[in-house]
Amino acid sequence: MDTNDKAENVKTIRELLGMPEDEFALPTADVPPAPTAPAPIYNLPVPEIEEELKMAEQAETKAAAPHEPEAIVFEPIIQAKSKVARYLGRDWVRYPVIFLVTLGFFYLVLNFRGLTKQIFGFIIPPTSNQEAVLGDEKNNYENWIKKYYVFINDKEVIAANADTDKDGLTNMDEYHLGTNPFRYDTDRDGRDDGSETLAGTNPLYEGVLLGYQQQVIAENIDTDSIESRRDFAVNNNGQIAGENKEFPIIEEQRFIVDTAKPGEIFIPRLGTVAQITWSKEFKNMEDDLKYGVAHHPETPFPGERGTASIHGHSSGNWNDGNFKTVFTKINFLEPGDEVFVSVYSINGEMRKYRFIVRSEKVYAKTDPEQFAARDGYFLNLSTSWPVGTARERYVVTTELAGL
Repeated sequence: MDTNDKAENVKTIRELLGMPEDEFALPTADVPPAPTAPAPIYNLPVPEIEEELKMAEQAETKAAAPHEPEAIVFEPIIQAKSKVARYLGRDWVRYPVIFLVTLGFFYLVLNFRGLTKQIFGFIIPPTSNQEAVLGDEKNNYENWIKKYYVFINDKEVIAANADTDKDGLTNMDEYHLGTNPFRYDTDRDGRDDGSETLAGTNPLYEGVLLGYQQQVIAENIDTDSIESRRDFAVNNNGQIAGENKEFPIIEEQRFIVDTAKPGEIFIPRLGTVAQITWSKEFKNMEDDLKYGVAHHPETPFPGERGTASIHGHSSGNWNDGNFKTVFTKINFLEPGDEVFVSVYSINGEMRKYRFIVRSEKVYAKTDPEQFAARDGYFLNLSTSWPVGTARERYVVTTELAGL
């Protein structure tokens, strides 16, 4: 079908419905023009708008008035503070307090061992010297030695480590052997008890040592110490140290301390045992203290006339070795307590000196009085004081009482 045929077959809607063309005539009048003036606005009350206008008016009024800042009111959690709290809240108080608290914390941490020893020392004081030396045998020993006294009034004379009759045997040795602690020659055969013990003869009766006596000597008696004490007594003309100061206790030409071989200090009451380094120079003492205690190089050796000085740490620094607290508790020593010092000569001879505590005193760090020479044979034990500081020196003075 061509295009012309298509045009002829197109029908209008009216034609399809059978409606005449003029039944629904479209209007021919002109369309009125659009209004040129704005539509009237009716002033109807709107609550939200009125509220906004009111707030805007108040803001303008406030802006026009003189400006005064409003005070900000905080609601405190705690309604009232004490005067102390307000005082501590000030910076010039608070920061120093924080500093002191921090300093105290580090002091406690760095000196914990020394402070712990001091605290426990006050809570549980060290046992007496006799108890420390005798241990489980204390009661038996005291009952035994009472047989030789009607009234005992001198603790030094009956001390277990004293050689009262100067025969080379201590009172404790005589207790084990059953000899008389106040008689030089118990069986009165012309030979003292010490020499008989060394020779293997019986100090109680004639003849040789019995089997049980030999066992007692092997288990309880140091024969080297007997020889040392006898030698000491001979050089003292039979006198104990401190009774006669007109003669030298030691023949220094014969007994020369071997400074290359460390000595040893033993304090029974404190249970302290430490090596003694013979410091060559004062400036080296700090390093020497890492290995025990140190002898002041400008003082005599223990056992020589004058005042020897041995120093040990009470707290020490973090890198001061294993002996930071070796002398922490020397403030608990009392008059009559014992201190033993072992030294070696260049000939290999060993001497174990017995010192007795006489006094104690605190000196300023640089006070030379702590090293003052005395007319006699003394040994000062010193440590930095108070614990954790080096402001002062706590000094315990002891006197030579035998070997």
